[in-house]
Amino acid sequence: MTARQEARVGTRATSGETWSYETQRAPNVGEILQTARERKGVDLARAERETKIRARHLMALEAGDLADLPAPVYAKGFLRNYSTYLGLDADEMVDRWRKEIDQPRRADTPTVKPPPQPITPPSRGFKLTSGLVVALVLAAIVFAFVGYVGLQLVRFTQNPEISLIGPAIRQLQPGADPFVTLRGRGSPNAIITAPGADTGAADQLVRTTDADAGGGWSVTLPVVKGENHFTVVGKDPETARDSSPLKVIVSVPVEDASLPKGDLGPVLPEGVEDTNITGIPSAQLTLLEPQKGLQTRNGRLEVAGTSDAESVTVSFKWRGNADATKNPPPAKVLKVKDGVFRGSFQLPRGRWVVWASASIDGGYPAVEEIAVRSLNDRMVIKVEAIDGKTKVKLTKPNGDVIAEKVQLFDGQKRTWRVDPDVILRAANAKAARVTVDGKAYGVMGKQAVPVEWRVKQGERPKVID
Repeated sequence: MTARQEARVGTRATSGETWSYETQRAPNVGEILQTARERKGVDLARAERETKIRARHLMALEAGDLADLPAPVYAKGFLRNYSTYLGLDADEMVDRWRKEIDQPRRADTPTVKPPPQPITPPSRGFKLTSGLVVALVLAAIVFAFVGYVGLQLVRFTQNPEISLIGPAIRQLQPGADPFVTLRGRGSPNAIITAPGADTGAADQLVRTTDADAGGGWSVTLPVVKGENHFTVVGKDPETARDSSPLKVIVSVPVEDASLPKGDLGPVLPEGVEDTNITGIPSAQLTLLEPQKGLQTRNGRLEVAGTSDAESVTVSFKWRGNADATKNPPPAKVLKVKDGVFRGSFQLPRGRWVVWASASIDGGYPAVEEIAVRSLNDRMVIKVEAIDGKTKVKLTKPNGDVIAEKVQLFDGQKRTWRVDPDVILRAANAKAARVTVDGKAYGVMGKQAVPVEWRVKQGERPKVID
């Protein structure tokens, strides 16, 4: 009997006759990871050194212990990097992992019903009469009917649900089959419609499938080189209501004739050097935040992900019109701790590309890029008077007055939405505490004297002499 088979043998109480049964199950994610590691001939200590993922996290992945793992978004990054290290299909392992979380495995052994217990006669304080039984039955019927009607009303007034198993942004490997299979979950028996890639053709392919009784669905679509944009919609067959559209982007690499054949190296951002002619990334890198197409209203942007490198460099590239080029935030080197990195940035208004790169020992860097948009066209300045009073004046760099002679007494504060470049003056610098776009910069000075600051969005204020 193999490891994937379990046998149970029992005895019937009535006849003494023996019986047996066998159940088979597919290995779970933890078993696949452990088997792959043992086949590779490495222990957890070596895997920790080579992946930069703590051994306890690797043990938790192999044991399926979610309680000993960080947040699911980071656990997914660990699983993806560990699977790649072991030579497994990372996307398939992530899909298996999500299914195991959403649908816990049923017990492999059948449930044995306990023998019937004798009915204890009712106590003298309670007497079960025929009238009470009838009343209870009628109440149960009414409750069930009301519940059924309520569920139907909810169903007919709400749109069906639809979700995707796997990332909404996917990068196919060069030379892969020109097809992609989308899988997800939705309302039971929903009609799933997925148009093919938008190529401008009049006879654009549309694929339709039905979700099963559990809501599971899958559809295979052809892809072309470049970015393929899909919009998946689920329809309830009884109510004819549509779900919210599900956006999916699949990127297929386009061969660059200027590169030698077989060179799979990515296009690197400014400031990142190509130090390895093989074109094979030396590090694992997964960018989890932000999501592609994110729109930030206040310009604040969180960048986070997983990597086996010691640090990740994050920089930005302007995607707007050439005649309106914006100064990007300065690049940051984010330290990787326990396989996770995170940093905050302030983006000027416009469309940007977030670049993340990581390498090990000067090797060819792994690069991730995400397109985002900042709707931030105004800077928010808050001045609060503390331990005294002060007067505040705001002007543009050309001298135009925004606000002047604003008197603030102890504890009072004022907020202005201004252009991303202004001059702030306080008559009592010691009493003027400043916050810009939600970031506190403290008081304007240590003495009770007038001080002027040059305040630019995304930069630390500078004192004007």
